[in-house]
Amino acid sequence: LPDARGHGDSQGNYIGYGWPDRLDYVKWIKRVIRHNGANSEIAVFGTSMGGATTMMVSGVKGLPRQVKAFVEDCGYTDVYSEIAYQAKEMYHLPTFPLVDIVRGINH
Repeated sequence: LPDARGHGDSQGNYIGYGWPDRLDYVKWIKRVIRHNGANSEIAVFGTSMGGATTMMVSGVKGLPRQVKAFVEDCGYTDVYSEIAYQAKEMYHLPTFPLVDIVRGINH
């Protein structure tokens, strides 16, 4: 199973909270189909940040018909709360005004 950007054995120091990663997942899906054939049946599974990415993949238009299921475990439900949690717990930074600034940049 592949690791998302900045996780496990994958390269990178930054996480995209699932948004850029969803396109990586689509590429992986297409690679599996090329390798295993058109009769492949694929389930996309993710836990935590991977769960959030799985939810985002489920909304991609034009997914191959071989994708049969999505299984999401413990993905976040809103990015604001997730960034606030990580700022505080991982980096010991104040959530205000940092999270509001990040939110403003990304709108």
